[in-house]
Amino acid sequence: MTTAVIDRAAPLQVLAAAPERCRASREEIAELVCRFLPQDADLLRKRLAAVGSELDRLEQFAGDDWQTRWETSGSDVPPIRVAGKSGRRPAGREMTALIVLDVVRPLPSWFSRATPGHLFVAYRRLHEPVMFDQLTTAIAAEEATRTAGMLALTALTRVRLHTGIPLQDVSPADFSAVIDSYRRSARRLVAVELAWRALQATGGLIGAGPSERAHNHAGPASVEHTIDRFDIQCRPVRDLLVAYVREREPSVDHSTMLQLSSMLACRFWLEIENIEPGVSDLRLKPETILLAAQKGIGALTFAFIDPEEAVNWVTEYERTFTEECVPVGF
Repeated sequence: MTTAVIDRAAPLQVLAAAPERCRASREEIAELVCRFLPQDADLLRKRLAAVGSELDRLEQFAGDDWQTRWETSGSDVPPIRVAGKSGRRPAGREMTALIVLDVVRPLPSWFSRATPGHLFVAYRRLHEPVMFDQLTTAIAAEEATRTAGMLALTALTRVRLHTGIPLQDVSPADFSAVIDSYRRSARRLVAVELAWRALQATGGLIGAGPSERAHNHAGPASVEHTIDRFDIQCRPVRDLLVAYVREREPSVDHSTMLQLSSMLACRFWLEIENIEPGVSDLRLKPETILLAAQKGIGALTFAFIDPEEAVNWVTEYERTFTEECVPVGF
């Protein structure tokens, strides 16, 4: 990969929209890295080398462009963590560059496991920086906490990244589609309502309701809806969770019911489906139980085994949880 000349005296530029950038040549990508992601010479060499290595990997897969090769490579599939290894996909300098420059656009399932540091900051600097400054001002006017403000800005960055269209042109359906896709990938976004109000305050979401929830739900969500929003594949388990939450519903308020549905469907079973694709019931494999322990989530199983073997399963789960646990979302 060649190195382009960097004019460090020139101001940073805004990256123009170019849907065909996924078809850029390696030399064009290198030039974009040098032009839009300037840094000192040593870090630039490392970034170019990392980008080149990732492009080498992607070239092994079929496709007419980098995005298609990315999808063909299976890189969007949530990685499975094994003992002693993170199991994460490339998530360093190479992915920050390729994503920020619109060469590849991973699905939320990838972002829910491996978001490179500073990616969203770099993305906002190159894509609609004026709009994001206005959104920052609108969020500050809400007198939200600093953390809530950062999370709202991150949610808006995700909406812009995944839709690929200017934020003021994002429809309520576009906005909710991105939020729902993260829910289905077991990564619930927070500060969504703050992000919604900020986008409305800056001229977006014209004609939409006062909140994302109010716009999309005429009344309190049903038990079925609170479970089905996570798109569980195993129907028997989905029905079991609906039945359990419906049984609890009369004794709890609506907020608690939503939290319970999210915990069981998203933080528990959706993670199990990510670990063991195609799982069809609660009879989990021993290796699935151990991977669940590594992710810090509970595990259930029904099997005809000796008491001694059951003790071994529980002991190994507890050991793995204690020594190797990396909680979901970290």
